[in-house]
Amino acid sequence: MLPIVLLSVFGIVLLFLGFLKSKAVLLPATLLFLIITVGVNFLDWNKTYLYFNDMLRTNNLSMVFTAIMLGSAFMVVALSSSFIDDESAQPAEYYALMLFSLVGAVMMVGFENLIMLFVGVEILSVAMYILTGSDKRNLRSNEAALKYFLMGAFATGIMLFGMALLYGATGSFTLAGIAAYTAHPQTGLSLLIYVGLLMLLIGLLFKVSAAPFHFWTPDVYDGAPTIFTAFMSTVVKTAGFAALFRLLSVSFGGVYTFWWTILAIITALTLIAGNITAVYQTSFKRMMAYSSISHAGYLLIGLASLGTQTKQAIVFYSLAYSVATIAAFGVLLLVSQQRSSQTITSEGVLTENFDAFNGLAGKTHC
Repeated sequence: MLPIVLLSVFGIVLLFLGFLKSKAVLLPATLLFLIITVGVNFLDWNKTYLYFNDMLRTNNLSMVFTAIMLGSAFMVVALSSSFIDDESAQPAEYYALMLFSLVGAVMMVGFENLIMLFVGVEILSVAMYILTGSDKRNLRSNEAALKYFLMGAFATGIMLFGMALLYGATGSFTLAGIAAYTAHPQTGLSLLIYVGLLMLLIGLLFKVSAAPFHFWTPDVYDGAPTIFTAFMSTVVKTAGFAALFRLLSVSFGGVYTFWWTILAIITALTLIAGNITAVYQTSFKRMMAYSSISHAGYLLIGLASLGTQTKQAIVFYSLAYSVATIAAFGVLLLVSQQRSSQTITSEGVLTENFDAFNGLAGKTHC
């Protein structure tokens, strides 16, 4: 609860700081706000609280996932010094939107009610749609934002329809209410519970770039500004898998045999599509997009084999993946800024292809 309040307040403060003549204060202020939020996040360690009429739960697991996302955001913001030097950039708006998107991500990792999950997904998604198209002079960025918005809107609609079917079958939006209904499958469950769960999974699997709901990922990663691609590939994926784990482990353990088969098939498709397609890419960002898809498959293995070690596996993998991915995009940012060998497209945009990394280890390129 406290991280949600602080991130919301800090985001508004950043918007007002944008009125200052100097942009130099925005980057350190954002980093300070994130550090404060991480510290406050652990004040309730080993305690469990329910907020908003029992719609949001705070416990150790939600605090760990929140810390991973805040840490990822801190590393991404630390790499965004180019915003300050760019006269056409609006860093106050960018940083505020990233903080607002974190509000939605925090809601997704601690939801106790499907309505809170929907609100969190929307807050996170709308901010990312805007950030994806923030480079208005870049046609690729505009195209990526439009694709992301349209496909995200369809996925959200499917997810919301699934929630409605689950409510029709169980009479409850709460995880506990749904769990109580699915705990006794031998009595005969309504068909709505299966269709609703399937549609809800489609909406969430879209957010984590799992096949066959991954087609938006390469174009969006390639078209979005690199700094926001790094943010999207880490924070959004962590929030999505935290939400999936919470949903499946708490509410749908009674129908494990149903959704296990679906996740197993999707896992296989995701690993095949992500790893094989990444091999023949020439753009670094598109390669990272397919890498993100394949890593979603590895995380889905943990979900499909739901057990006592699943929680630890998802937490560890999310942390390791976030650090490695941000480091990779950090290298791309440095290379794209310093290497004059990169080509300029007809749109005036640097292309992030593998040729830019040739000879990077040579002493003359230090």
